[in-house]
Amino acid sequence: MEGYHIRYIMIIAVLVILISYFYIDLCRHRIHQQMVKVCFQGHQCYGFIDNGNQVTYHGYPVIFINQRFAGDYTVIDNIWIETASQQEKIDLILLPDITIHHQTLHDVYAGIISSNQYDCILNQQLMGGLL
Repeated sequence: MEGYHIRYIMIIAVLVILISYFYIDLCRHRIHQQMVKVCFQGHQCYGFIDNGNQVTYHGYPVIFINQRFAGDYTVIDNIWIETASQQEKIDLILLPDITIHHQTLHDVYAGIISSNQYDCILNQQLMGGLL
């Protein structure tokens, strides 16, 4: 009788391990899907699709690029954005061309950020919300 209990415990343990493995794999896959290839001004990086990025400039969506990719840039305006912990004034530039997930867009507004966490933070409203 005790042999059956050990077998049941072993089967349950294997099932828990398998379910955990598939769950972790699914989470990694979802995170990878939120990152897309972005090319602009001779730079290539990966952009994070941020559902919470609702920033617009004159009604057009704004993306954010890391300062290290911006190089020398011409500021067209400064805007205030609200981050998780504070308000921050950032430089705004106009990118003449940017390729996101193999589709080229023209005249896209970009805010320059100094965060080391992301190369590029995309606005879901780009490309009609197809991101």
